[in-house]
Amino acid sequence: MNVLFTVHGIVQGVGYRWHVKSIAKQCNIAGYVKNMPDGSVEIFAIGAEKDIKNFEDKINVYLEYGIKVMHIERMENAVKGSESKIPRGTFEIIR
Repeated sequence: MNVLFTVHGIVQGVGYRWHVKSIAKQCNIAGYVKNMPDGSVEIFAIGAEKDIKNFEDKINVYLEYGIKVMHIERMENAVKGSESKIPRGTFEIIR
């Protein structure tokens, strides 16, 4: 399964992408995380349904390292052009 998350709040300039990458490794998630021009963060996650749920719970953080996630939008089975560039089993930070 794959899910496209759009995370809103104070999520840029506070180490959130690195935090998400660490969580992805713990949860066996492939994909990417990147900052968006509107101040949100986009996360494309690929994994088993139970792993995606665990991942989603952990990326929803507030007041940890200055991170304040206010809202997460979720779109299941999203198709992103960038997914073909992701090496299998890896999670990338896209700059």
